[in-house]
Amino acid sequence: MYFSNLLITTLYCNSSESDVAVCKCLQVSQAEDCVTSPPSAPPISQRCEERDNSEMTSEVEPSEECKKASEDVAMCLSSDSSKAPLSSVTSPLESSGTTPDESEVSMTNLDPQQLETNVADTADNTALDTGSQCLSIDTLPDEILLKVFSHLSFSELVDIQKVSSRWKRLSQDAELWTDKEYEIRSWSDCDSDTCKGGRTDREAIQTFCDVPNLRKVCMRRGAKSGVFRALYNKCQRLSELRLHYTQKLSYSVLKNLVEKCSGIHTLRISNELLKSEKFSEAVSHLKNLRVLDLEEYFSENTPVLRPLGDGCPRLAEVDFGWMTIDMEDLRYFLNAKRNTLKSVRMKWAMVGKRCVLPLLTVCADSLERLQLYEFDIVRDEAREAFTALGSLKNLQELKISLIDPPPPGSAALAFKAGGLPKLRLLDLRESFGVDSDTIIAASRGCPALRELSVRGAELLSDAAFSQIYRLQHLEILDLSCCKGLGGDVIPCLARLPHLHTLSMEEMEFPKLQPGLSSIVELSGLRCLTLNYSLVTGVPFDKFPGKLVNLRELNIQWCRGDPKATEGLTEQMPDLEIHGNIEEEERADDTEGHESDAEVAEEGNEENAGPGDADDVQDGGSENDDSDSDSNSSSDSESDGENLIWGERGISDLFLENMNE
Repeated sequence: MYFSNLLITTLYCNSSESDVAVCKCLQVSQAEDCVTSPPSAPPISQRCEERDNSEMTSEVEPSEECKKASEDVAMCLSSDSSKAPLSSVTSPLESSGTTPDESEVSMTNLDPQQLETNVADTADNTALDTGSQCLSIDTLPDEILLKVFSHLSFSELVDIQKVSSRWKRLSQDAELWTDKEYEIRSWSDCDSDTCKGGRTDREAIQTFCDVPNLRKVCMRRGAKSGVFRALYNKCQRLSELRLHYTQKLSYSVLKNLVEKCSGIHTLRISNELLKSEKFSEAVSHLKNLRVLDLEEYFSENTPVLRPLGDGCPRLAEVDFGWMTIDMEDLRYFLNAKRNTLKSVRMKWAMVGKRCVLPLLTVCADSLERLQLYEFDIVRDEAREAFTALGSLKNLQELKISLIDPPPPGSAALAFKAGGLPKLRLLDLRESFGVDSDTIIAASRGCPALRELSVRGAELLSDAAFSQIYRLQHLEILDLSCCKGLGGDVIPCLARLPHLHTLSMEEMEFPKLQPGLSSIVELSGLRCLTLNYSLVTGVPFDKFPGKLVNLRELNIQWCRGDPKATEGLTEQMPDLEIHGNIEEEERADDTEGHESDAEVAEEGNEENAGPGDADDVQDGGSENDDSDSDSNSSSDSESDGENLIWGERGISDLFLENMNE
């Protein structure tokens, strides 16, 4: 009874309108099926109709029909024996001999409390009369139970398998496990609704046996071969597998994993396992593999890519990480995947600082996302590298890091000669070497740009954004830590009609005057982040009535006037403010404290006599001499100090000093 009421109430609370419509049918159908009258007695519908004719109006809304149908069930079940003898009250299974039709089973449109009360009363009365339940969890069809089970967490789906064999079968339905992930950890961690973890290999093996339709497995530590045997024998619908970079596998285990879990489309594996052609050949048989993530274990182990180029026909995304790859092997791989490869992440250069960009040009028609780590190429090859980057006309996302400044004018070549017309995201964060000419070229050559980040680009000036108005589709902009910006940058941003997210962290806004007041002209702004900044001069008082779309303001660890944002939430009720402004420490106060200390020190020296001055000088020289001997006598001095502090309290020493 508890499970019945709980699941019925849960289903009602989490059902959509279409589910509630089905629920109405369930109440009506069960009102007709739960009570069977003898031949001499009129049918239930007739008796209910006679009772309702005196109360119902000419028109009854659907919701009222559901409520009256529920009342009919309770009334009919509680009627005296003259109207419905005990022998005539049967369960649906007894009356029909078959289970109810799945299309007729659902819930009512009542509120949860009334629904639970009616169901409980109905089932209790029926059980009291005949020892059977009119409405129980067993009468619900599989579709309804699956709907309920879809709201359960990973752990709960495993636990309910102990209720019955039917629940175990349903809880293992493939649709319930499409978003669930199991992690093999080396530490205790909190589980979530979609993720569960275990610390031991035994736990992992048991989970694989309980959940044969598990799709995602992530190993945050190395596991023994027995875990993999259980995995590929029990979970053959596995789609995502992420191995720890220290994981070691035998060739037979890897081969069986590939053969029995052939549906894997995402694989993370270390370069250690792909250092031989035999192992790489085994992985190449994953015909559904689309995402390959290589993690570096030993830098000297270079993965063999040729078999992967010949196999894995659907491979579209590859992350080479920070590992070094043989240039000829990489050339062969890229040429083999030139029509399918859509995303690549790798270092700028390989052995001998040889840049990889000229090799990527063979994938110009298919490549959509590119991320390059660790800018370290020969300066003479910089112009060739950025020219090759500009030839990837199909790019939609570009993330590059220019820690060291490239030769002047070379980086801008990537956005000239037609630019990158399909580029939507340009991430140049931590590019300390990017210059203003590069941003000007990007503003002209990337008309479809939606998101731009130049966080940490300290070389940029206001001139870098003089052409940003050309980016009419720009929505997200990050200018954090750009220390070289001045008073003309905000007016330039005010010309962006679709800008809704602006981040300017670790900035000193007084330096952005006199154009700082133009920030209120960003009328489309929804999120403004100013964390860790000096916000003096920001016109918070003018935000109401100007920034009418602003919904989020981040001012964590900001300095300035603490009262600057007072009353802002009252005037802008839809605005959420995260953090607060701390009072700025004034420079003159600090100088005043220092000058007071200097005056006091000079006064002490003037009040001291000649003998005292000599004593001070002698004491200073003695201290200098004692510094040279401090290391040799540190143990004895510390013992003496401990003895003094142990025998005499702080108050005794303080009183003695006062008396002196």
